[in-house]
Amino acid sequence: MGELDDGGDIVLKGAYQDTIEFFLQNGWGATDHNWQFNKAIGFPVTATEDDHGFKLSVQFHMTDDAQQLRQKISERLAAGKDVKLSIGYALAAAPIFIERKDYASELAKYVRPELVQDSLIKAQKFPRIRLIPKLKLYEVSVVVAPMLESAMVTSVKGLDIKGMFQAVMDERTPCYWELTDALYTVITRLYRLTEDAAGTNATVDANAELDVALQEFNDAVRQYATQMFAAAATDTGLYYYDSFVGGERKEKVAPGAEQPFAKHSDMVGSAIEEFVARAKNRLEFRRKEGRVLSARNRTRITEMVSMMQALLDETEPVDDGKSKEATKVYLQFIESQVAQLSA
Repeated sequence: MGELDDGGDIVLKGAYQDTIEFFLQNGWGATDHNWQFNKAIGFPVTATEDDHGFKLSVQFHMTDDAQQLRQKISERLAAGKDVKLSIGYALAAAPIFIERKDYASELAKYVRPELVQDSLIKAQKFPRIRLIPKLKLYEVSVVVAPMLESAMVTSVKGLDIKGMFQAVMDERTPCYWELTDALYTVITRLYRLTEDAAGTNATVDANAELDVALQEFNDAVRQYATQMFAAAATDTGLYYYDSFVGGERKEKVAPGAEQPFAKHSDMVGSAIEEFVARAKNRLEFRRKEGRVLSARNRTRITEMVSMMQALLDETEPVDDGKSKEATKVYLQFIESQVAQLSA
């Protein structure tokens, strides 16, 4: 803002403020102001206006054309080259015009102090200068020849850069059970980072990080759910605690093992109840088709019952006679109370 562009326009301070919400909800990233939907290369994630200008971040779509553009931008920036930007907009308020005869007296009121002299020279190419007090922003494009030379890309994230969700999952054995817990961990970490940054010069773009985490979470859920559906169709049995490292079934992860024993016991109990109910429903369904539970599932249930029975046998209370004696004393107490009431 406050800079004369090559079209004879100056965007005034505050011009973007009223359009930020609209842009974040409806705007898109493009190349060369292509307004066809199938040509969009991304969508805005953050947008702010400060004393210098308009800043934004855009998340690239996962389409080939968008990722190719990301790669081109990355290569140019890595080589020390510029990547320019331009905006597609409509006027949201009547423009103000400065006539040529008033350049010397008026231009300095709207141009940043350090740009006044260069702007006075540049302004001579135009019969008048147009001031834009308010605009409605639709898209931001990557272009070769921008109207404003200072409008450019400052950084781009490569595909190999992981978000917080993927970083958390890398600390664990990936399985369906861990997905929601990892997302909760990300949200907690972002909350703490934001809290720690409060009152300091540090800035934490928690919403942008969360958007990346949610995209990674969705991708992971889709990957695992697809494998679960395929396993269900073939009756090979892929469960929510099975690992999906490399797209293959791996060593099982014991869900809830990191929880306190009481909570873990409740979780196991609930899981068993759910499993029994599902097994009964499945049995009823198979009976209608003249089938029963598969040998594999019967073996699995038998093994679980055997393990639980072994646990019960190992933890059987030792009868040292004290429990019987205590029961006898308690019965005598009850009898005495009944006798008193009867009297």
